[in-house]
Amino acid sequence: MPAAEQAAAALAALETVPAQAGLLQAAAVLLEERARVSEDEAERRAAGTTAALLRRTLDGRDAPPAPSP
Repeated sequence: MPAAEQAAAALAALETVPAQAGLLQAAAVLLEERARVSEDEAERRAAGTTAALLRRTLDGRDAPPAPSP
């Protein structure tokens, strides 16, 4: 299975797991570069989508709501 299809399948099965912000930042940078330079449209799309998800997570937009006191 091509890498872009594997990435799409992995995204569909995501679970909430703890991760270090530096790891997410590094992955986003690498994926943004792949989205920019890849000659494969599916790879560009998967990389760009995944990088955007990582950036939103880093910005806290995907953070779970705080528990009620």
